[in-house]
Amino acid sequence: MKQARFPESQIAAILKQQDSGQTVTQITHEHSIREAIFYNWRAKYGGIQIAEVKRIEELEDENRRLK
Repeated sequence: MKQARFPESQIAAILKQQDSGQTVTQITHEHSIREAIFYNWRAKYGGIQIAEVKRIEELEDENRRLK
């Protein structure tokens, strides 16, 4: 399985940049990602808090370990 370039906690921080007034184009250029990736992340992680993301990461690691 391919390892993600950005951890979920960083994705949540990137998505919060849009709330602070930056445009999607500015954010994608800053992080060298495509706009499609940004919108996919927003659909998947939009509205999620960083604490929730860390809990999801822990559960995914535990699931991987159990398999």
